[in-house]
Amino acid sequence: MNPPNAKKRKLEQSDDSMHDEAAAVHQAPTNDTFDYDEIDQDDIMIGEFDFTGSAEKKAKQHKLRQLSKKVAVIGSKKNDENGEMMMGDSDDDEDDVKRQQANIKPFLPQTQSTTQNKQQDEYRVEDLDFSNSAYKCLHRFTAPWPIPSCSFIYSDYDSTEFPFKLLLVSGNQIADENGNMPLVKGTRTKQKNQIHLWTLFNLYSTEHDSDDDEMNPMPLREKEIPPAFEIEEIVVQGPNNQPLGDQNRVRVMPYGTDAHAAHGKPVIAALYCDRGHVSIVDISKGVKHVTNKAFIPKKGEKAMSVLYTSPNVSEGWGLDWSTVKVGRLASGGQDKTIRVYDFDPSTGKTEEVCSLVGHTGSVEDLQWSPSEPHVLASCGCDGTIRIWDVRTGKQQLMWKVSDTDVNVISWNPIDQTQIASGDDSGVLRVWNLEEIYKTAMRQGTPSLDNAKPSEHFDFHKHAITSLEWHPTDPSMIVATSEDDTCTIWDFGLEAEEEQEDVPPQLLFVHMGLQFVKEAHWHKKIENSLVVVGENSLHMFKPSNLE
Repeated sequence: MNPPNAKKRKLEQSDDSMHDEAAAVHQAPTNDTFDYDEIDQDDIMIGEFDFTGSAEKKAKQHKLRQLSKKVAVIGSKKNDENGEMMMGDSDDDEDDVKRQQANIKPFLPQTQSTTQNKQQDEYRVEDLDFSNSAYKCLHRFTAPWPIPSCSFIYSDYDSTEFPFKLLLVSGNQIADENGNMPLVKGTRTKQKNQIHLWTLFNLYSTEHDSDDDEMNPMPLREKEIPPAFEIEEIVVQGPNNQPLGDQNRVRVMPYGTDAHAAHGKPVIAALYCDRGHVSIVDISKGVKHVTNKAFIPKKGEKAMSVLYTSPNVSEGWGLDWSTVKVGRLASGGQDKTIRVYDFDPSTGKTEEVCSLVGHTGSVEDLQWSPSEPHVLASCGCDGTIRIWDVRTGKQQLMWKVSDTDVNVISWNPIDQTQIASGDDSGVLRVWNLEEIYKTAMRQGTPSLDNAKPSEHFDFHKHAITSLEWHPTDPSMIVATSEDDTCTIWDFGLEAEEEQEDVPPQLLFVHMGLQFVKEAHWHKKIENSLVVVGENSLHMFKPSNLE
């Protein structure tokens, strides 16, 4: 039986998802929008859409875009005389700008919900229009199944200039909440658990040459070359073809901090499956097949080799590879235990190093130190963050973070004194490890109940589902939330003037997915991200990240 906190991790499948074709199709941007009846037409939306059209509204849009690139404001729409939705003119009027400078209130979609109860909030963002001027590129794809997790595969296939090319692997949620597998369409055969290898290519810029070109979704030279992708389905089975379950989390093993170091090396991934197994798999053959069409596998050769499968311990989501010691892996789940493994890429052998016990609730996320091979951070449903030394198997530091579940943490790879946390109430916090250590020394205890974060934001209205620091900018982080948003923050920004409801550190808000689960920065394509959720994958590069 799953504990109460387990249900929130499951993606809700639509009825249609059970009947989708095996091959996914590209989802083109749509002009369909949600109901505007309850929206104050004097407000401006932040996100993947807005609807300004009159001179007053255009003036607000212009002014808001000038606020030191703090938040990306996107789109332009208005109603015609018959009440039909049409695209608005984007020309700005200087006199209107001056008249409107004193009173600007951004519209926050999360506050326009159908109920005040967070747990019953029916607000969902779907089929939203967007402005290409807010993105260097934005490409949206649909998948056969909900995607709870993904991880980039770095190789010489990548192209870091337009048109971009990239590779990633995703987990899938195919079974329903009772663990039942749907039938293959048109047959009586049940689907099998599988991961997907994605190749994304022809990812051209979608940014307008000018804001006047609202009706042109992309430059003419790129109109005839649509973005494309292919999916390779890989069945996930353990010894004796035993089913391992759907994948709660997928992580590709790094070969150090430099993404280029993975070129030409075996592609190893760790899977945390919902039946309680942690598996280490080699997907090199599958990757070679999707990136080289001339490659012909040998008879009987599989796209994936299972190198290790743990005993069935408990379902979980905590999974992380060390970037310092190649092959060092940690997992944590509902049994409140963290397990550390050493995988040897040269032999394919895996050894369980130790178990770490101390959390009083489910272990939700793990992060290895960016510089120490034996130091590990964890968070859990007991509302704490803990720092461990795997050499001794003992907890070195613990502090209370929240009165609710701490779902995710991220250790800053550049400024290694910083750890960010996201909890079930939607609060994003940043913690300074040096200050916490000094407080612990002063109080003479490694366990703190009164630690103070260096940053604290309650912008999100639902649980935070993922966090990841920017790979090269120590002040920037991306967060995803169950409020269907993906936000980018820059803690180096300071307020130049008061903005109601909008923290000055909020740099960009991306919308358009449901049940958003994870976002990841691409380490080779600068300032680019992939975000995944229910049957959707978005790849985008904001225009205000320079």
